[in-house]
Amino acid sequence: RYVADDVLFHRLLAQATNNPIYPILLDSIAEIMREVRRSGVSVPGSIENRLAHHRTIFAAVKNGDREGTRQAMAA
Repeated sequence: RYVADDVLFHRLLAQATNNPIYPILLDSIAEIMREVRRSGVSVPGSIENRLAHHRTIFAAVKNGDREGTRQAMAA
């Protein structure tokens, strides 16, 4: 379930950009993203670490903080 939710999170972020090309580009690599996520979930702490980053990203997007979002994505 984590893998599907992670890919969905990134899909929703892509839609939130209001850039019609970004979701198309992301969809083109969605299967690769799934494979990478599947291989990484066995690393201890990886899911918790990613969820923490996702929470930071989501909070910045929710607050309309573009620079904070950029910084969170870069981190």
